[in-house]
Amino acid sequence: LHLFAEVSLWNETGATVAERLHLALGSRTAEGTIWRASRLRAFGGETAEVRILAGDNGLVAAAEINLINKGDYFTPQAMGRKAREMYAGDEQALERAQRNPGRLERDLVRQFTRECDAWEKGVEAAIGRVLGRGKGQSFSSAERQRVQRWDWGDAALLLDARPGEFVMLRVMPVARADAHGRSQRRSDREVKMDSASNVNRSGRGDVWIDNIPMVDQGSKGYCAVATAERILRYYGIAVDSHDLADLAQTDRGGGTSWRGMCDAIERTAGRNHRRFRTVGGTVSSSGVSR
Repeated sequence: LHLFAEVSLWNETGATVAERLHLALGSRTAEGTIWRASRLRAFGGETAEVRILAGDNGLVAAAEINLINKGDYFTPQAMGRKAREMYAGDEQALERAQRNPGRLERDLVRQFTRECDAWEKGVEAAIGRVLGRGKGQSFSSAERQRVQRWDWGDAALLLDARPGEFVMLRVMPVARADAHGRSQRRSDREVKMDSASNVNRSGRGDVWIDNIPMVDQGSKGYCAVATAERILRYYGIAVDSHDLADLAQTDRGGGTSWRGMCDAIERTAGRNHRRFRTVGGTVSSSGVSR
């Protein structure tokens, strides 16, 4: 994965880096652009997802290398593939496991834990051979966590490993890492002005909001957390779906409770100096205009 070139990553455009890494355009708004791809190789293995995030000036703002996560690991397709790998050469064991879904899931959870541990140790060792031993620090895009950090020039590499959730390498400017991962805060006045300017109306009476970033959930059952990421990024809060799935206690195969999602958004917004509240009443099919 050739993330770095001869020039500073922060002086490169997102489009240039995306072309180098063969990433596809995921989202483009006035505030920034996201490129992404799944199953690229890094650190000797196949990654879950790689994202490059650019700011409104087109320059790279951050990179996320998601090495493994519960959302992608426990999709039906991935579970079938992992089961065949886990019981390779023992067809009878595979058949027994397939007849007992509970046992199969327990075996896959243990395997997921082992793979997360292997990714964490492998990445830490690979970076350590070049940059030495990392140092611990807190990181707080959504909830305060402990990460391992290495600095290389003007780039900070943060290894974020959360048991049972994911292992991710976050790459960001040193200044942002020093601020524990928080993005530069936009004033309430700026947010209100931008929100007002994003409301569009057509002559037929249609009303829509521009510049809401797209987030591709892939085959994960992350519809709620991906939508929440879109909303939070719209308000200038740099957070990812995996952070939110951790906070909301999203099930391994997908599924997020309303209360869990609201709590996750409220905590994330609060840490980024925003307020969150629910409005309106009960949603019903009869109340939706067709």
